[in-house]
Amino acid sequence: MTADGSINCANQPDEQESLVGQLIFCEAVAAINLLYQGGNFVFKMFTAFEHQMISLLYLLACLFQEIQVIKPGRHHNDSDTGSSDRRVTSKYFVDYFLVVSCLRDKYYWFV
Repeated sequence: MTADGSINCANQPDEQESLVGQLIFCEAVAAINLLYQGGNFVFKMFTAFEHQMISLLYLLACLFQEIQVIKPGRHHNDSDTGSSDRRVTSKYFVDYFLVVSCLRDKYYWFV
């Protein structure tokens, strides 16, 4: 599954992560609810300096066997040489209910 949504942040490039963060989180929630065990999820993100994005990456690391953050190579006709976008590939989705029950057992006092 691939997610590539974004919001125009041209007027606020320093706020890109916080402006797009909620959309990326919703993309991830949709993927988690739609993927079957063993499925893969790829999405675009920009930076991971804020708590929301760091937490999302941690959640995905718990739900997938492998996570990679990749900076796409620059093409000769790209006008935006300073782009901060990255692709996050999340491979081999584990059984969602197994993760939830494991967390519930381990952190029963928190749930």
